[in-house]
Amino acid sequence: MMDEMQADKKISIIASNARVFFLISIVSAHIGLSETAPIVIQQFWSHISSIGVVGYLIISSYYYNKNKWTNIYEMLKRKTTTVLVPWFIMGSVGYCYKAILSHSMSIIEYLKFIIGNGSYLYYMTVLFLCFIIFYYSNWRCNILYIALSLVSLLLTSGGYLDDIIDSLHITNYLNILNWIGYFAVGQFLQIMDTRKLFDIMTKYKNLCIMLFSCAFIIVFVNRTPVNYFSNLGWAYNILGVICIFSITSFIVEKNIIFEIISKDSFTVYLIHFMIIGVTDNIYNRFIITQAVAPLIVIIIGVFVVQIMRWINDKYIKLNWIPIVMGFR
Repeated sequence: MMDEMQADKKISIIASNARVFFLISIVSAHIGLSETAPIVIQQFWSHISSIGVVGYLIISSYYYNKNKWTNIYEMLKRKTTTVLVPWFIMGSVGYCYKAILSHSMSIIEYLKFIIGNGSYLYYMTVLFLCFIIFYYSNWRCNILYIALSLVSLLLTSGGYLDDIIDSLHITNYLNILNWIGYFAVGQFLQIMDTRKLFDIMTKYKNLCIMLFSCAFIIVFVNRTPVNYFSNLGWAYNILGVICIFSITSFIVEKNIIFEIISKDSFTVYLIHFMIIGVTDNIYNRFIITQAVAPLIVIIIGVFVVQIMRWINDKYIKLNWIPIVMGFR
């Protein structure tokens, strides 16, 4: 029988490989395909674009061990170095890029961009808030958070929270109640026996892949909206996350390509907005490049990160560059 250490190692590989698919999903949400792109391609990327953030939150939660720190201040100090600094530095670069293109710049718009109020960086705000909220959570709190998220998502999908969100001058993406349930799921997975968790993942992987495939075909054919805040978007996205874990459970040995992309995924996420802006005229030239547009962006992003690593390690050798760029 597989021991706990072996199960931990295999789950680590599965989670690492899953990050690659979640990154593809996130990038696909921001790809600007031209009107000439076949509707099939547009619909395909649209229907997987909301799975990635949910998956990242669950993985981040699974590996969030609050017992590593003696108090919340130590945790915040660590997360400031690994998350807050690259988020604000690379986010600032992203805003400057946007401001140059739009010929418009203001402090208010900059702050809104950084916290994700209308930008892709909302995930960073949500993630950082989850680190704080769940430092003091327990299993009872986690059940409550899942219930609150489900209620919030259902109310959001029906438009019942629109007035509140508008009065706060934010978007639904910054409503933390829409996300804490996913982080709570990761906390419950964390306390499971890893051998049992791995057995469940491998035993039902074919069924999970089949169920999501059926769901995908149904929403694809009917062009049903399955974004974060649609009626059944939460269920579809959870099923999509399970499907991706099921797919990656077939790959329980290290793969150098997946390993590199997964390791660079955080930095690629932070810079993908700028890469899309530079490459949209390239991947929109042909149908084949439109079909693989998110992959093109990710490949370029990984290439940029690897070049920066190499330059820093070989020539510059500055300790702050990996911190600023969020190297893992």
